[in-house]
Amino acid sequence: MIIPSHIAVIIDGNRRYAKRAALEPWKGHESGAETVEKTIEWCSDLQVKELTFYALSIENLNREKREVEALLNLMKRWLKKIKNDERIKKNQVKIRFIGRLYLLPEDIQKLAAETQEETKNHGK
Repeated sequence: MIIPSHIAVIIDGNRRYAKRAALEPWKGHESGAETVEKTIEWCSDLQVKELTFYALSIENLNREKREVEALLNLMKRWLKKIKNDERIKKNQVKIRFIGRLYLLPEDIQKLAAETQEETKNHGK
């Protein structure tokens, strides 16, 4: 089996999923976050060297206030989780954030910067 060295994923369709399941939009985002976790594990098992997620667009930030708050809170919880995940250190995973981070709340910017700084010398 040929394993790609880099896989990029555009996270899309979480709201549509929630709508079809008669759920609030943020429940779809939570489900999407669980899928991201599974994707990370799958790529780790396959020894994919680089994994990119397009996780948030400017359009996402223009949605209903309650949905944006839920989405940003989900992002904050996920950042805190990976920041303290021992697998990141054990597997020497380097984490980088790209895009217009300055558009995000300061606490999320700080978590992203800290995580990136803490993993910058990891080799995988």
